[in-house]
Amino acid sequence: MKKIRYILLSVLIFSSLTIKAGRYDIHMVDIWGGAGYSALLNSNEYGKMLGGGGGLIGVGYEYQNRSFMLSVGPEFRIFSSADNVLFENAPSNPYGVKGLEYLSMTKYYDFSAFKENQVVGQIMLPVMAGMKFEYWYFMAGFKVGYTLFDNYSQKGTLKTTISDEMAYDPSWENLYSHNIQTSPYSAKGKNKFGLDATLSAEVGVNINDFMSEEWNKQNTEKTMPLHMRASLFVDYGLLNMNIHDDVAMVSADAHAAQTISFHQSEWSAGRLNSFMIGLKFTASLQLNKPKGKKQPNPRMAIYVDDKHTGEPLSASVSIYSQRTKRTTNKSTNAKGYFVTRYAPGDYTVSSRKSGYIESDTYKVAHVGDLQDTLHISLIPEPILTFMVKDAKSSRPISATLEFVNINNGQTEFTLQTDSLKEGRGSVKLKYGNNYKVNISANDYLTNNYNIDDLYADMQFSLQPVEKGRKYVIRNLFFATNETTILPESEESLQEIYEFLKDNKDVRIRIIGHTDSVGSDEDNQKLSEGRANSVKANIVERGISEDRIEAIGKGESEPIDTNDTEEGRAQNRRVEFEIL
Repeated sequence: MKKIRYILLSVLIFSSLTIKAGRYDIHMVDIWGGAGYSALLNSNEYGKMLGGGGGLIGVGYEYQNRSFMLSVGPEFRIFSSADNVLFENAPSNPYGVKGLEYLSMTKYYDFSAFKENQVVGQIMLPVMAGMKFEYWYFMAGFKVGYTLFDNYSQKGTLKTTISDEMAYDPSWENLYSHNIQTSPYSAKGKNKFGLDATLSAEVGVNINDFMSEEWNKQNTEKTMPLHMRASLFVDYGLLNMNIHDDVAMVSADAHAAQTISFHQSEWSAGRLNSFMIGLKFTASLQLNKPKGKKQPNPRMAIYVDDKHTGEPLSASVSIYSQRTKRTTNKSTNAKGYFVTRYAPGDYTVSSRKSGYIESDTYKVAHVGDLQDTLHISLIPEPILTFMVKDAKSSRPISATLEFVNINNGQTEFTLQTDSLKEGRGSVKLKYGNNYKVNISANDYLTNNYNIDDLYADMQFSLQPVEKGRKYVIRNLFFATNETTILPESEESLQEIYEFLKDNKDVRIRIIGHTDSVGSDEDNQKLSEGRANSVKANIVERGISEDRIEAIGKGESEPIDTNDTEEGRAQNRRVEFEIL
């Protein structure tokens, strides 16, 4: 008891010297408890260590300064261990002993199935130091203490035999001849262990960091805030606790066999070290609230996902501080987010990932809330896949595709498909632009499509060139009752030019048609004039005049009724025929 008083007095003196009202100093009272696996480690060849279970409980003082931690205080620990004694490994049957000798009779004792359990109780003084991080902490140090009790209990099987040298039959001499008894054996006792010293370490999490914001807010406002930790701890004894008395495992008097502790026998190992590993919980009451203590920086949570699918993305995030003019780069996890702490201030945030368009820059006014959350949706880079095929046979063909930005009329991409690759291709377009694609191929009529979905898988078709077939020129506009071509017709005229340029052996006939309004003579003249205007336009673009004929049919070949405006509009047309 005197040693225990010395330990407690040392704790109080240490605490009084340590407590100072520094700006960042925090003083706390700790209460902890733990449990786990324990053992008295040994390497004895005649025993098999099984170990056992143990626990500890303590109360002490803890000092913190920013991330630094120091803890000291008395601790009571109790642990158990077990060993199976393997007699079959022992040489020369050393556990058999000779007992009672009476006249010519001798009694012998033998053991088997021998097991010993130890229970140790100690008062320790841990001195631990470490560091506290965002969510976890680490501490290491040593413990010194005194063994209050160390009891052992034994169980086994005792076989008792008697030999008689004066037996009637001489052949019985020195033979275990009678009175053989096999019975359970048990014994209890105490070992002689004293001082112990261990290395100790623990690593764990700060439970407060996982509690709700509301709980932490209410806890901080209390007079004595509560801090909780959970950890994995390990203690390893440094001192050789074995006390070897150089005595036999088994001794005997005239009437009974007696044993002592396996760990104090001549069979004991050269070293015997205490060991415990397990889980520990610590609750701490904060005794002071430093006026100058800097409050934890508020958290910022950033979540990134795919704008189209909503799936979380592992992406790179750049955070620029307006105060420090520095950029911090972070990465979201597999669930698409990360949470970190930043000093109060204004930030701009952007995100990027391969295969996606870099996000806009977001402004975050981070002025000290518990947590700001920013949700960023990245847009996949638009990749249009397509196939070009023959409109009549549906077989893939080789073709040239020009992707025109409708916003400015500029051609941004020109691609060539290969019929051997099933006419397929793909192109990465610019998000936000509107596109149309002009498609041309040898022996096919030029065609164009507007692209409404930049992510689509589109199929384009071209009409094969067939001699004698007539094609209406769409989107060809003239002034009313005149042969003047309006500017809105530019795209259609360019397509005819491209077709003739790509198919140098093709000749065409341009045919003008009118509705029935007006005289036959006027309509014939108007149809011829419009056909010649189209021819002149194509020739002016660079096509030889010898490859183009122009004729007028007037109102003689209607394709719809002339009794309605819609029908008359269909009849007013210009066609071209493959020659």
